[in-house]
Formats: sequence, structure tokens, C-alpha cells
Amino acid sequence: MRAMKACLVAAMLLLAARAASAQEVIRAIDFRGLRALPEETLTFYLGLEVGAALDEAALDRRIHELWERRLVDDIEVEKLPAEQGGVKLVITVLERPILRSIVYEVPVSARRLITQVANNELRVGIKDQPEHRRAGSTAPDEQRKHAHGVRSASG
Repeated sequence: MRAMKACLVAAMLLLAARAASAQEVIRAIDFRGLRALPEETLTFYLGLEVGAALDEAALDRRIHELWERRLVDDIEVEKLPAEQGGVKLVITVLERPILRSIVYEVPVSARRLITQVANNELRVGIKDQPEHRRAGSTAPDEQRKHAHGVRSASG
């Protein structure tokens, strides 16, 4: 019975060693479509390294994590045989556009006014209105009555 267990353990170890040696080694990584994202940033997010074993399940998880960061609109990984054995990864990326600036077109006459206000050459404000013209104030006759202590029959 012990001999059988030992034989079974040896067989499992042999299969595990073969599976480990059968893993493909990344020999090269080629990026296409990058504009703003550096290659180093993408290799970090994807967990890739030249000379390391390719773990396709981990790469798939990392692609989903990168997608959730909203840095890319699309990513495609192509696995090609490398000349030295192993694989070459060709990663094509469509980056998400980033708004860097907004340009407003302002008429020349408005530009002068804006510049004058910004340089305190022109004051902008509301002129003080007489009390009886302000919103919500009572009419001038009512103000005089209250000032002299005259009240209406209802008040």
C-alpha cells in the first residue's frame, strides 16, 4: 500500500513538473496603438515580463482590471510563436480619449471687456437704486405714512 502511495505521489510530481515546463515563456512584447500610456505602465497593469512564464488566466484577470480603470476602450492580445521558442505577445490598444483642454472662442469686443475686468480697469456691479424701486419694497406713500406714524384702519 505504501509503495502504491509513493508511486502515485511520484506520478503527480512528474505531471506537475511537465506542466510547469510546458508553460510558454514570454520572449517579446510588442505594443501597438499606444499614444499617452507608456509601455511600462501597461506591462505593470497586465503583470507581464519578458522571460517570465505566460499565465493566460492571470492575464485575462489583469485585462479585466485594466478595463475597470477606464484607461482603455479596447485591448487585444495576440500570442505568436517566438523565434527562440516561447511566445511573442502583440498587444493592440485603443486608449480612452482624455480631455486635456477646452478652448473658448470669444468675440474681440468681449475679450477687451474681460481683460479690463481682470485687470481692474473696469468695475462691474449693480448701481444702487432708490429705496422705492428695489424689489419687494413698499410704495413711497406707504413709506411716508410709516415714517410719520400714520397707520391705516386695518393696521
